[in-house]
Amino acid sequence: KTHSTNFDSYCVSFPGGTAGYSQALNDIGLVDIGPMTISVWIYPKSMGGSSLGTIYQKTNRMILRFSGTNALQFFVDYATTNLSLVTVNEFVVLNVWQNITVTWAGTGASANLHIYRNAVEAGYAPGTSEGTGARVTDSTIALRVGNIGSEQNGFDGLITNLKIWKRVLVGREIIKDYQDPYAMINNPRRNDMYLWGAAPAPVGAVARYRTLMGVGS
Repeated sequence: KTHSTNFDSYCVSFPGGTAGYSQALNDIGLVDIGPMTISVWIYPKSMGGSSLGTIYQKTNRMILRFSGTNALQFFVDYATTNLSLVTVNEFVVLNVWQNITVTWAGTGASANLHIYRNAVEAGYAPGTSEGTGARVTDSTIALRVGNIGSEQNGFDGLITNLKIWKRVLVGREIIKDYQDPYAMINNPRRNDMYLWGAAPAPVGAVARYRTLMGVGS
């Protein structure tokens, strides 16, 4: 089950296409992060611009986007060979709300990279590549939600509750976050999360996170 949060009231609509809208987010804490976890709720209406609708990206340094046929790809830029993991086709379901979670240990090994839908890990397509050479820095690049910087790969649909942790969530935490979008942001032992596009926390909650403010383009 999922929490009764009304995502439709607290989301950003992206038009897709090849000249879509994006939200640029700047925070020093997001530079070259890894280990990390990304959790986001999406309502995709199609695969978006060029069938590469982008959910999360830092130009070509780190990308979470559509690939294949309703598959997702997570990509990190390395100097020699890029780290890339693609789910099986039809992993994403169109026209429904769903939670996507990516955990990455911060190394070039694909075995330490995982993608989940509604807290269930994906199957993966052939062609996974390992990150080799030095990781290419993203220190001068803003994080964007809903498109790449050139606005060629617009996400088509709704996005909300984007959360970024500077650590890898374990299985029980991924399930907890999926079942209740507030559960992991009100943990009094943690203060290591960034939040964008979410509904206000419930009355009485002790929210421990840094809010990311979006700038549209």
